[in-house]
Amino acid sequence: MLFSAAFATDLQSENLAGLKAQCQSGDAAKCAVLGDAYYEEYIASGDEEARKLSAAAFKEACDKGDGEGCAGLGLSYIDEGDAAASEKLLEKTCDELKTATACYNLGFFKIDGHGGFKQDVKGAMKYYEKACDLGYAAGCDELGGIYNVGEADVKADENKALKYYEKSCALGGRDGCDAVKLIKGGK
Repeated sequence: MLFSAAFATDLQSENLAGLKAQCQSGDAAKCAVLGDAYYEEYIASGDEEARKLSAAAFKEACDKGDGEGCAGLGLSYIDEGDAAASEKLLEKTCDELKTATACYNLGFFKIDGHGGFKQDVKGAMKYYEKACDLGYAAGCDELGGIYNVGEADVKADENKALKYYEKSCALGGRDGCDAVKLIKGGK
């Protein structure tokens, strides 16, 4: 899934008021989770105020050095129509803060030119590789898929596809495990 890893957090166990208080007290990670909570509301309802609150919480988290907050803020820039600012922040977050979700999101936006990014298959692969190396199974899955069928000027290579799917599976990626079964079952 796109966005930030904090989406996986069970928000039912933490109320919004508690998150706000923890964020205001300086807990950058809670600011990122708060940003995700508002972003989920925005996606579900289209509430523009929720989008703004999400961006503000992500910015607060990012300003405090939280990589997930910066990854979320990068996505907020896309919602605002500023792909250049998004790309710059996501690159910095991936490369300097080593935040896997930022790397993955860069790959996602570059692979087909989503969100106003320039299409760049090789650039997407570079960032999917970084996400995979940082332990993000979805990045490994994407590389496996690219090598499994070929993409643009990347030739299909079943052995490379299998390598990435196996790494995804080892990281707990169900899609990677399923792909390994399919590839090995066909041999």
